[in-house]
Amino acid sequence: MAASGTRWRRPAVSLLAVAVIAALLLALWRAGQAPADHETRLQHFGTSIRIVLSDISPADASRHTDRLDARLADWHRRWHAWQPSELTALNEALGQGQGVAVAADLAGLLRRSQTYAEQTEGLFNPALGRRLADWGFQQADPTAARAAPAALDPERLPRMSDLVWADDGRLHSRHQEMQLDLGGIAKGYALDALLADLRQHGVSNALVDLGGDIGVLGQHRSRPWQVGVLADTDRVIASVTLADGELAFSSGTYQPRHPTGDGGSAHHVLDPRTGAPATGNQAVTVLGRDGELLQVASKVLLIAGSDWPRYAKRLGIPLALVVRPDGSVELTAALAARLTAGASERQHWRVLPSP
Repeated sequence: MAASGTRWRRPAVSLLAVAVIAALLLALWRAGQAPADHETRLQHFGTSIRIVLSDISPADASRHTDRLDARLADWHRRWHAWQPSELTALNEALGQGQGVAVAADLAGLLRRSQTYAEQTEGLFNPALGRRLADWGFQQADPTAARAAPAALDPERLPRMSDLVWADDGRLHSRHQEMQLDLGGIAKGYALDALLADLRQHGVSNALVDLGGDIGVLGQHRSRPWQVGVLADTDRVIASVTLADGELAFSSGTYQPRHPTGDGGSAHHVLDPRTGAPATGNQAVTVLGRDGELLQVASKVLLIAGSDWPRYAKRLGIPLALVVRPDGSVELTAALAARLTAGASERQHWRVLPSP
């Protein structure tokens, strides 16, 4: 369901891995002086979710995580891309030429998606659900072998501009094959909402990891939260500390993938300009305080190839790192100043002016 095709429910292999923050202060723990962390692991949308609450009682931690679990389950139930849901019902009605009354939160998400699509010259395109299904990324196991679909004229693909809002608020589609998939923005929406929920309920120190996209509140044991930046599944190139309320999003072309039966393989981020898996960049990491914007940017910069700085500027993303197809690293000066990395790694970076 996503920006040019990434789905929220996919089994995510993150570009960002939560780093070990500090030793457990064992002596203080035994003395009963160190606060406990309360970690919960959930499973929604086929994605592993990790919630860490710090400096809080076990009873309060359980109450908060139960509430977040319920919210995640509700989004999963309503917005699933292919199992019966509010979203599949919407897609079916749009395909039949019907006007549809859309719930306020979903309507807001779709209107903002249209704005992002316009800002990115169509590189963000949640209307590609049907094409994602053709490529085998709307199924329980997106790593299962699936033959590549036939090439098509990309001008035939639906766009977010094909969605029209009537005066009565109902949504219509001018494209018969419109099939919305929210995977390129929904985790950003959810992470923003979950962090706001925790802050509203008095939680000061927390980390929420939605399949590798991470947001934090406060600190961890009086130290900033820290995450590692990965270039692929096993190449850590740096680490970065996250400030209170900051988020880190990532996207990559190496997972999930599946064989296509012709000796090749396909990944889950589609380029709307071709209708095929993107070949622009290998990996992207972006930091900021707006989860929706960051998730959109992580997909768009991945697709954009060498033109990624222009799209970062259009979206207002000053903290960005891109791994090019040859494995080289390009990043903004603002993010380079934030990263902790060895000299041997840094000497291969190409640092660009921040947008």
